[in-house]
Amino acid sequence: MSRFFTGSTGKVVCEGQTLKVKGWEIDPGSDLQENTHSGTAGYKTFNAGNLGLTGTITMEWDAEDNPVDDPPNLVPGADVALELYLEDQAGFMWDIPSALIRNTPVAVRNGANVTITANFVSNGSWTPPVGDFP
Repeated sequence: MSRFFTGSTGKVVCEGQTLKVKGWEIDPGSDLQENTHSGTAGYKTFNAGNLGLTGTITMEWDAEDNPVDDPPNLVPGADVALELYLEDQAGFMWDIPSALIRNTPVAVRNGANVTITANFVSNGSWTPPVGDFP
């Protein structure tokens, strides 16, 4: 039987602190190394290169849980440990021991809560969710 994730109980843990998030996105990928040569008959060919990922965490700015305090230290240039959970279940998460915060745009709109988005890139190894859902 299928078991789909709803996202409604997904969470982010940054430096051991659970954040109050609106959502998160992650984009794992690989560099491509072109190896086209005269024997590829005019077609480009590639090898997979280094793995990496980028992502975003979006939250409303909570004055009682300030996202730029340390922790969680979501400021440009910070190197933080992230755990991004598909649902509020132990173990079923993206584990990123070292994520560099690239930038943190803030949006202020009339009639809406102030939001902050932390854009990050992995700094070294990371682990995707693996195994069976508990």
